[in-house]
Amino acid sequence: MSLVRVLVALVAVGGAVAAQDKPAGDASPLAGKWKVTAGAKNGERMDESKLNEVAVFTKDKVTMKTPDGAFEFTYTADAKATPMTVDMTVVKPDMFKGAKALGIVKVTGTAMTLCYNAEKDGKRPTIFQSSKDNKCFLFVLEKQPEAKKDEPKK
Repeated sequence: MSLVRVLVALVAVGGAVAAQDKPAGDASPLAGKWKVTAGAKNGERMDESKLNEVAVFTKDKVTMKTPDGAFEFTYTADAKATPMTVDMTVVKPDMFKGAKALGIVKVTGTAMTLCYNAEKDGKRPTIFQSSKDNKCFLFVLEKQPEAKKDEPKK
């Protein structure tokens, strides 16, 4: 279940990357590949072996393949909120379909920081902090370079 929450976090991060001058819901700057580089769950650092997954973001969807299977999420973002907010919903796998998470995101250069609550009826965090009390997840992701279209794949 913790891997699903990691994935939900990735979705949230994606929606939050939109620039402050973009309209609510505009996550176009998010498109691309993002790698999880650090994470915490309920205030405890996550094992590094679970932090190397790469998520592919489009304007409204995130997909991710993990050792536990393929995951897909939809999301919406409010780029005008401070901090930026994201609402995520699991589409696949079926066993988690419909699960929701509320989060906040900030972007600095190629790094994103995402904090979200995936508890049923959980409240959106207001600060970037993971603790036993708030039951939030906190992740840092790094944007991965895009492959050049003219170069053959190796």
